[in-house]
Amino acid sequence: IPNTHVKLSLFVLYVTEALNEWPESGRSRKVVSIDEAIATMESQDRPEFRAALMEVKQMGLHNVTSEQEGTVQSIGEAKEEMEMSMTDLEAESPSEDKKI
Repeated sequence: IPNTHVKLSLFVLYVTEALNEWPESGRSRKVVSIDEAIATMESQDRPEFRAALMEVKQMGLHNVTSEQEGTVQSIGEAKEEMEMSMTDLEAESPSEDKKI
């Protein structure tokens, strides 16, 4: 539809725990770095999402601050930690259908 306008609201969420089951378990999820997210939006020809993600990166909102240690880590580092804890969860509760 030509000349269509869309209002986009983007909320930056900091994930502290990933559960095996959640209210929208029917939807898949994937944790990616900000650069991978930007590249994905570029390859899918989604300039509005790419622009929003670029702004998130420019503002430094893609970095996670650990309140306990006072350190900043990239989403890539947080992703590694989350994947390790997901592996631990999978080992504790065997289930056939897992989404990450």
